Amino acid sequence: NYAWTGYPSAFFSEHIPTVVVGAEQAKLFDTEPMNIKYMDHAVIAKTTEGAMEFAYKMTGTDKVIIFDGAMGGLNCSESMAELLIDRAPAVGERVEKELLPKWFRQRGVDVSVLEKLKG
Repeated sequence: NYAWTGYPSAFFSEHIPTVVVGAEQAKLFDTEPMNIKYMDHAVIAKTTEGAMEFAYKMTGTDKVIIFDGAMGGLNCSESMAELLIDRAPAVGERVEKELLPKWFRQRGVDVSVLEKLKG
């Protein structure tokens, strides 16, 4: 487990069911000055496999996202990856055709300039 400490993240364990893998990692979070209450709201599993099994049982699904503190990446179960890949084209289309134009309009951006760049 290589989850980052050093920034306030107790919010996650307070609001999202959290499983910390390994006593050593739990101790790190428990003694980390920026996360004094983190372990008050988390449970500890001995292994990653045990953590996953616990998460599956608690949620009733095998579609889980694993947040390890590293920005820019997404760790998830295989079934969640398959779901995300399956839904990505529809989400991409909605972003392109509906959400991004709305976002631009809200900010006064003239999207016709972008259309001219597409040529």
